Amino acid sequence: MKAKRHNNTPVKKDIKTVHEEYYLDMFTLKQTPISKDYLLHYALQWVNWAISDDDALTMEGFHILKGVQSFTVSRWCQRCPELQQAHDHVMSIIGDRREKGAITRKYDSGMIRTTMPMYKAKWKELEEWRAHLSEKIASAGGLKVVEMEKFADSDLVPTKEKK
Repeated sequence: MKAKRHNNTPVKKDIKTVHEEYYLDMFTLKQTPISKDYLLHYALQWVNWAISDDDALTMEGFHILKGVQSFTVSRWCQRCPELQQAHDHVMSIIGDRREKGAITRKYDSGMIRTTMPMYKAKWKELEEWRAHLSEKIASAGGLKVVEMEKFADSDLVPTKEKK
C-alpha cells in the first residue's frame, strides 16, 4: 500500500486590515487612517487644549493646529459618542471664556454677543426670545411714540434753573 502524500502547502488566508476611516491630514496632504483609540486621544487633547490655552476662543482653533478639517471632526463626532461629549464640553469651556472676556471688556462685547448662541444654549434661547419680541412689535404696527404735553409749573415742584 502506498502512503498518501500530504499537501503541506500553507493555505493563504485573506488578511483583513481594519481601518474604519481615513482623513486627509492637511500638513502632509496624505490619507491617514484613524481608529477609535485615535478619536479618544483626540478628544482628550481637545479638552486639555481648551482648558489650558487662554487664546482658545473658537472651536476650529484646535482642528487647525492638528491639520484636520472641521467637517471631518463633525463626522467623527457622529461616530464616536465620547468625542461628541468632548465637543460639548469644549463648547462650554470656550463659551464661558468668551462670556467672561466680554464682561471684563477683554473682548469686544458686540462681536461676542452675536456668536454666543453657538456656544451656550441659554444665549440661544435669549436671542430667540428677543427675535420673538421684535416680531410681536413689528406685527403690532411697530414702535409707538407717545408725545406728552408739558405740565404747568407748580409751587410744589420748583423750576430747575438753567446754568
